[in-house]
Amino acid sequence: MKILESKVIARLTPSEDNPRNSEGSFIRLNDGRILFGYSRFLRGGGASDHAPCQIAGLYLDEKGERLLSEQPFTLASADEYGDDVQNVMSVSLLHMENGDIGLVFGVKHQGLAADEYNRRDGHLDFVLRRASEGQPFLKESDVLCTTGVRAYYVVNNDRVLRLANGRLLLPAARHFLNYVGGRAVFDHRAEAHIFYSDDDGRSWCEAPGAVQLPNIGVSRSGMQEPGLCELPSGVVRLFARTDLGSQYESFSYDGGMNWSAAQPSSFTSPDAPLRIARNPYNGRYYAVWNPIPYYNGRPDTGVHWCRNPLVIAESTDGIHFGGPIVLENDPTRGYCYPAIFFVDERTMLLSYCSGGPVYESMVGGSHVLAETTIRRLVIE
Repeated sequence: MKILESKVIARLTPSEDNPRNSEGSFIRLNDGRILFGYSRFLRGGGASDHAPCQIAGLYLDEKGERLLSEQPFTLASADEYGDDVQNVMSVSLLHMENGDIGLVFGVKHQGLAADEYNRRDGHLDFVLRRASEGQPFLKESDVLCTTGVRAYYVVNNDRVLRLANGRLLLPAARHFLNYVGGRAVFDHRAEAHIFYSDDDGRSWCEAPGAVQLPNIGVSRSGMQEPGLCELPSGVVRLFARTDLGSQYESFSYDGGMNWSAAQPSSFTSPDAPLRIARNPYNGRYYAVWNPIPYYNGRPDTGVHWCRNPLVIAESTDGIHFGGPIVLENDPTRGYCYPAIFFVDERTMLLSYCSGGPVYESMVGGSHVLAETTIRRLVIE
């Protein structure tokens, strides 16, 4: 793999009225333009995951070479759901079989305190909203995707996968609230659950098989922020971030219904997400992630959350990847939550969080999630 061109198209920097821009996804429209949706946080709550947020959009030209406008517009808003919703965030965009555009995002209900160790009975649901080309995304089209037990679900941006047979898979990390002495205590040790739809997203069910870490007793993370890719054989590969020095993986041979036991993958990693996507134009797979784990002895200044550097690697089969190429390596910044979009056989767009202490005075703390970068790559 050789990168012929690597160019930053845009940096969505925060401001006092917009303290965080993060977690994006791309889709091509019928007129050729590329829509980029992302989590745009609003004045009044800083850069916390529980702060006010909307799903915003920007347009790029058909080659992904420039933004057509720097003024974002709203795709979905917490105001549509009433006073009991804190925010909406974490977006995936996808084409529906009937020509609609699908928008998947989280709806965060009240009760989630800022202190993650003492959350009250709040929950985070994910919904699919659809719109015809050129029409607004309306709440009336919402369909609940996370149809399992009431819990706090985490679905990363750019995560919904359509299999070759048309089935939609949504990978979710389920976190439970454990009640101790009458107080709800948030359990960081997640299980990976899969929700699926066989009718183009009109209804969703939970797959019977869940994925747990086999050594959960030595982990504080469990299987967090899972992602998926379909291999050429039709086998589905699941990967999830952990605090054990690598991404853990599992495989499904029946379209996401049941899963093998989780095991360490070849992707070393801190407790940060991995993204693998297949280029539909040439069949090659690309992985974007942070390759250096938080090992005993690695200094952690809190500057980049150990999410540095950011690298990309290529594969022909979705399993064996070549040597990684560094995309970003500023030691004062962290890079995470990548999205991948293929413009053509050789060209891709990446988005990822790229913040750091440069925004400390504005949003407080060393907030890696405050800024999003859109980068264009041309590959030999």
